[in-house]
Amino acid sequence: MIWAAIALAVAGACCFAVAAWMQQAAVHAAAGTDGLRLRGWLRVVRAPRWMSGFVLTTVGAALHACALGLAPLVVIQPVGVVAIAMTTVLAVRSAGGRLTRATGFAVAASTIGVGLFVVLAAQRSTVPTLPPGVELRTGLMTAAVVAGLALVGAVTGGRVRCLAYAAAAGTAYGLVSVFVHAIAVDVRLGGIAAVHPATVVGMLAALPAGMWFVQHAYASGPPQVVVACQTVIDPMLGVAVGLGLLGEAGGLTRTVALGLVGCACLAVAGVVLLARETTPRDPLWSQP
Repeated sequence: MIWAAIALAVAGACCFAVAAWMQQAAVHAAAGTDGLRLRGWLRVVRAPRWMSGFVLTTVGAALHACALGLAPLVVIQPVGVVAIAMTTVLAVRSAGGRLTRATGFAVAASTIGVGLFVVLAAQRSTVPTLPPGVELRTGLMTAAVVAGLALVGAVTGGRVRCLAYAAAAGTAYGLVSVFVHAIAVDVRLGGIAAVHPATVVGMLAALPAGMWFVQHAYASGPPQVVVACQTVIDPMLGVAVGLGLLGEAGGLTRTVALGLVGCACLAVAGVVLLARETTPRDPLWSQP
């Protein structure tokens, strides 16, 4: 069942990658140098390219939700890194460029790192009963992080604004994944009556927040940077919550834990190299 969940998560990541590439082009065309304003939002939602991306995002979210219902959070969240490679290829090719050796190495490092992480986590993680009050603690912690990143994005411009808003979106979407997983576990163990209302409320609040932030990130930078930032923050939050709050680390030995840390470092190094290689010369960076 875990491998079926991983396959669903990979398919969802591919949908997210194509959606990001399509939506970023529409948002960037509608946004001014000061960001995405109300008039720009009206143009964006009427753009066929943006709507097609929205449909793909919905499909990807449904696939991801199904995956979260079948496997532990620490297994599913890191799979989203597949979107980094796919978005990078789409963005570079559509701009008439080519993939450099450094870019290929960065994509390979991030993909291999996450792939090994998933293999290790899939063999050792568990799906325990959720501790009481974990939903509220997770929501408050995440809301504080999102608020801080939103403030940074609001008072800055250019690439700092893009990275701040993308990180805020990744944090909000990570919270959605945590809550979807919590709901699936509650339903499996106790039926629909066992679902905590705070979980549903938190999920419904975090979803539009993440969507709002990611569109503003698209207005300030290229899609591969937005996706890379989200794809690092989202799994980090998911794994941290899964291991630290949900008790999914029960089957992990010290050796496996060190292996997971090494795989995570390799994936993060690949993302950092990818950002340094593709973004400094990218014309889609907005000016402050």
